[in-house]
Amino acid sequence: STGGRATDAELIQLTDLQEMILADTGQGVWQRAAAIRAAAGVPGAGRALVLRHVDAAEVVIAEAALGALVWTDRPDEALPVLLRYADGDRARVALYSAARAARHVRPSLLPGVLGEVLTGPAKITSRKEAARLLARHGPPQVMAGLLDAYTDPQAHRDLRAAIVSAARQRLQTGPSWT
Repeated sequence: STGGRATDAELIQLTDLQEMILADTGQGVWQRAAAIRAAAGVPGAGRALVLRHVDAAEVVIAEAALGALVWTDRPDEALPVLLRYADGDRARVALYSAARAARHVRPSLLPGVLGEVLTGPAKITSRKEAARLLARHGPPQVMAGLLDAYTDPQAHRDLRAAIVSAARQRLQTGPSWT
């Protein structure tokens, strides 16, 4: 007895079924997007299915895949994938999902991953979210990096506002007061 749990064979069958739905262009796009979300929770195979569709030509399918990536069995590995979209048309969906993914990443790793978005060529919205995520989930020393981003003469005013707001979450850290 499996105690009410699906067997490995049943999980593979479920993922195969979702893949068939995705491949059937006769299905509505929303049903196909739902198939991605349904497959995401299947250990191993679900994540592989989701990753195959993050760059789909259909916007709804690609965005469903980006959103589902954090619901796989490896949400920590979703963050670098999602951040690749920080400067593109999918930034809104990717950074929204990145907020959940960041909770599953060791705080000591976040400055390296999110710091590139904060100071790189990403959209302002993405850079603001990176600042918020660093303040919320990063180690205390991340505040010095946020201070550097704030004092950069080229920093966008909206990014500065997001950094000030984020710094309030870490008032116990010295650079939050600077």
